[in-house]
Parts: sequence; C-alpha cells; structure tokens
Amino acid sequence: MDKSLDLSFDHLVSLQQDNGCWEGEMVWCTMILSQYVIVHHLVGRTWEERTRQRILRHFEVTRTAEGAWGLHPESAGYVFTTTLAYVALRLLGLPPD
Repeated sequence: MDKSLDLSFDHLVSLQQDNGCWEGEMVWCTMILSQYVIVHHLVGRTWEERTRQRILRHFEVTRTAEGAWGLHPESAGYVFTTTLAYVALRLLGLPPD
C-alpha cells in the first residue's frame, strides 16, 4: 500500500471516537429545515424558545446578500427555497417583512 494512503488512514482512525463516529460540521440545506418547520407546525407541535432562536439564527446566517436562500451556503438564491424559508419564518412568528 502507498505510504501516503497509510498515513491518511492512520490519521482518519486517530480522529474516530470510541463509539465509531467522527465529529464533523453538518451544513443543512435550508430547504430541509424549512420543511421540518412546516411539518412541525402541521402536526401541532410547539418549539422551545432556545430551539426556535437557533432555527431563526440558521436562516439569518444562510440568507444571501439579496435576501434569498439557496440549496447550500455557496448557492445563489432560488425561488423555491426562498419561498419555503419565508413560509417557515412566518410559522416561527416573524412578521411579513
């Protein structure tokens, strides 16, 4: 086996937790979070305020400079994902503007 491959494998294994997982950053697609908020509302569940604030923060930091939402942080805004985000934000109690 190639030495660089062995080194890479050893490094990867060194990062693995005892339970077999690796810790890493998860970048959510705004569309998935929007749909989660909508379904949460449709089934009649309420939010803990801390969770609600964290969801609002996610929408805040993933919005493009033009005020839209895309499929990922580097994506341009799309009408579909922006509409879903708008509906979700309204369901979370934000005003229309």
